[in-house]
Amino acid sequence: FAKRLKRVRGKLEVTGGGGARPSRQPPLPRHACRLAAYLARKACEIHVVMNLLTIIALGQWIFGDSFLWGPRIYLAVMGPISLAVAAWSIGRSVNRQEAEQEFAAWYGVPKGYELVFHQGWWNIEPVQENERSG
Repeated sequence: FAKRLKRVRGKLEVTGGGGARPSRQPPLPRHACRLAAYLARKACEIHVVMNLLTIIALGQWIFGDSFLWGPRIYLAVMGPISLAVAAWSIGRSVNRQEAEQEFAAWYGVPKGYELVFHQGWWNIEPVQENERSG
């Protein structure tokens, strides 16, 4: 958003609550592939990763390198999974144009103006009505 706002010449209107209200958590997927993708996304959420890494660090501090085969397996598995989840999430977000939709929900052009891209800049200009000759 900041990069896009830096490329705007003119004034935009900010719409409070443009991101919509939080929605209910959808039910767990029933299809095995969708459930696996859902669980992988949940396992890669930052609070889950930070808590598990803290537990692993405490375990290593207490027990040294012995008894850490479980955490080593976790780290070996989660590395590729988190990379795949990140790549999939970025690709899906770009494909669905989620950033553009959210930007449009929060920032709007005032009435009577339009957003025009010209020479690398987004310009807010008055609407040019096409004059029709009679």
